[in-house]
Amino acid sequence: MKIKGILLASAAGVAFMPGAQAADLPAKAYPMAAPVAPSWAGFYIGLHAGGASQKGNIAFETTEYNTVSFVGGGQIGYNWQAGNFVFGLEADGSWLSKGKYLKVGNDSYGTHLSWLSTARGRFGAAFGNWHLYATAGAAFAKVKVSDCCIPSGMFSHSKTRVGWTVGGGAEHMLTRNWVVGAELLYVDFGQTNHPFGGKTLTATTNSAVVGRAKLNYKF
Repeated sequence: MKIKGILLASAAGVAFMPGAQAADLPAKAYPMAAPVAPSWAGFYIGLHAGGASQKGNIAFETTEYNTVSFVGGGQIGYNWQAGNFVFGLEADGSWLSKGKYLKVGNDSYGTHLSWLSTARGRFGAAFGNWHLYATAGAAFAKVKVSDCCIPSGMFSHSKTRVGWTVGGGAEHMLTRNWVVGAELLYVDFGQTNHPFGGKTLTATTNSAVVGRAKLNYKF
């Protein structure tokens, strides 16, 4: 009987050994899912604000000068994304504050862009939450010229001009929907002549450098 009991106890111990050893083994680790890269594709709309350095010229006095204006407005666009490459279209409109007047003798002349709009393509690359891009396209603006002291009184003349623009920028995705960025544009409208009544004076505002901060909501 004693021998039989010993044999039964030994068999039971051998039967439970695999379970005990398995309990000592570490749990199997499952591979973690790779994080999903943020997508820049889709519609967006937003606001911008900044400044513009406008180049003016008074041909009568052969005087060229720069004036700085505040810029504020909004933009709307759409991005496509293929891998790290991002390309899209954007249209914007900006209001510009009045430029300075140039004092010449007893007269004060002023020439500036009163509003500015662009329609551009954007081409860039995404690096996670960052997007760097170049941009180029068409520009539209109203060029306004004023003379406060000519004999007939205040004189003002405006022209809507079509030109071109080129620039670049950087954007950072704060959340899936909110994006902040900074952009620098150069706009050029060629020669714009504004005759002042019977005077031989012409004035031009033919280019500007625009820098602005942007806040977009991405759908």
